[in-house]
Amino acid sequence: MPHAGSALGLLWFDHRDWVAIIRALLRPLSTRRVETPTERMAWLIVVASIPAGLLGLAVEHTFRTLTT
Repeated sequence: MPHAGSALGLLWFDHRDWVAIIRALLRPLSTRRVETPTERMAWLIVVASIPAGLLGLAVEHTFRTLTT
């Protein structure tokens, strides 16, 4: 539960930044071009998350069976 509290605290403290990032993520969907640094950062966050997600899927079974 401490991680959820930390996440909520970060969301509360940085909520204006997260709103700007989410808007910057959605805007290029209609314009079909990344124009601002915030839009670029938002899409780089998405692209950088893909390898982490794939790695998590690849090793999930190994770590689940390791603890049992």
